Amino acid sequence: MNIGGIKVDPIFVERAIKSIDGIRDAIVNGIRNPILGEILIAEVITTKESGLSETIIRKRLSEQLDLVQIPAVIRIVENFTLNSNGKRGSFSE
Repeated sequence: MNIGGIKVDPIFVERAIKSIDGIRDAIVNGIRNPILGEILIAEVITTKESGLSETIIRKRLSEQLDLVQIPAVIRIVENFTLNSNGKRGSFSE
């Protein structure tokens, strides 16, 4: 992916999110953005007792990743968004 001229690997970002205690699973995808070219969006499934919020996840990611690698949108969900083919992770803003 190219975010503002910088190459970002969504799989690398996904692994960083999954490394946070209290996160069961995550998917990271990109969507088109008229200013930056693309932006990252993450859907995250947390454990019930984790107490994680988008703010806490962002803070933890800032300890591991560069600012451009932190998803612009982080959604805490119970189930992943599925595309028309039933595959997870194809979402749009």
